[in-house]
Amino acid sequence: MTILPLGDSLTWGYSPDEPATGGYRSRLYTDFVDGGQHIQFEGSVYDRDSRLLEAAGEAWHEGHGGYWIHQITENLEGVGSDTNTPGNDGGHWLDGTASHPAIFPNVILLMAGTNDINSNHEGSAPAAMTALLGALTTDRPNSVVFVSTVIPLADPTKNVKVQAFNNELRTVIVPEFQAQGAHVVLVDQYSNFINANGSVEASDLLDGVHPDRAGYDRMGDTWYAAIEQYENEQTARPL
Repeated sequence: MTILPLGDSLTWGYSPDEPATGGYRSRLYTDFVDGGQHIQFEGSVYDRDSRLLEAAGEAWHEGHGGYWIHQITENLEGVGSDTNTPGNDGGHWLDGTASHPAIFPNVILLMAGTNDINSNHEGSAPAAMTALLGALTTDRPNSVVFVSTVIPLADPTKNVKVQAFNNELRTVIVPEFQAQGAHVVLVDQYSNFINANGSVEASDLLDGVHPDRAGYDRMGDTWYAAIEQYENEQTARPL
């Protein structure tokens, strides 16, 4: 199974007060290994933040810190007009460049929207996500896109916007693609940071945005469970 981790700094695994260790990707890889399954992460970015992933040759991803949703879309098969180079690794993340080949992942793990909302551009985020999912399902129709809800922001005012965006994902955007027969699956990562009282567990968000190691581990487990559930449900089209 080939997997493209796609998104912003939450996909890279940035952590403000702890050494970067591959974010959720480290735990997700371990989950697959423990399950006796072989995977290959793909992407144009190769980092050495996780000794585990580097030793396994699994340090590839497409996590770009600070990127808004539309910037991800623009770099899938081109170079975004408002994205920095080499920060975007030359763009063309799907169709490839001279330095990295085109990829056709079985699975795309998409996590985006945090930077749009944190920058008070939540109004354009639903349309931007619709465009991004449209590009992914058109360019790679055989891939299964697992799209995550945005995880909480510790700022209560901004988190209301996160909840509104997640509701749009859950009730409008993803169902529309599913109704068209696209292989899009919603994954709830937001709940990983909600305590027993139904409140945001701000202590798990080191800078109010990025999780601690335990939070990233929960995210990895949640991705794994979603992929496993999808595989179990697809008797005619396993990954």
